[in-house]
Amino acid sequence: MPGLGGTARCGVRLSRPLLSGPRSASLSHEAATHDDLSWPQRDCGCGTLRAADAGRRVTLCGWVDKQRNLGGLVFVDVRDHTGIVQVVSAPEGAARLALERVRPEYVILVTGTVRSKAAANERIASGAVEVLAEEVRVLNVVARSLPFQVGGADAISEEVRLRCACLRRATGRRALTPPRVQVPSA
Repeated sequence: MPGLGGTARCGVRLSRPLLSGPRSASLSHEAATHDDLSWPQRDCGCGTLRAADAGRRVTLCGWVDKQRNLGGLVFVDVRDHTGIVQVVSAPEGAARLALERVRPEYVILVTGTVRSKAAANERIASGAVEVLAEEVRVLNVVARSLPFQVGGADAISEEVRLRCACLRRATGRRALTPPRVQVPSA
């Protein structure tokens, strides 16, 4: 069966086969519940959190936009298709160690509690809250740095912009997605 050996359908070589041995030809119940075949689920989008969600335990998944280490605390901005939210670590614990190691464009899964911030950030929709990380899991790392920061408003050359055609930027998505009125109906 394609995709069950050491190669995924997209041609990327996996570090180890998802299934191997005599059971790889048929999926058993034991194999279907194996950790390699499960995928974490998020509760809500990063940009959907508001002050009314304070005290709620959430699971978020997204790209690391920025990471700031201020000695005792680590702040990470996590971005997905709904927006950005700030994730903060406790001064001690495994979540702090994991947040110290992440870099821009890593994909992470964060489970934590939403809390109100003393000073709201008016530039982002979820600026009134932050997520206190209890568990952080790195889902994907970036081996090479990108030619520009995806979340930033940095001016990039036209050649680099056209070569990369990054759809994670809101401006790139809007440029390539026609308005609903122009999409022909079947």
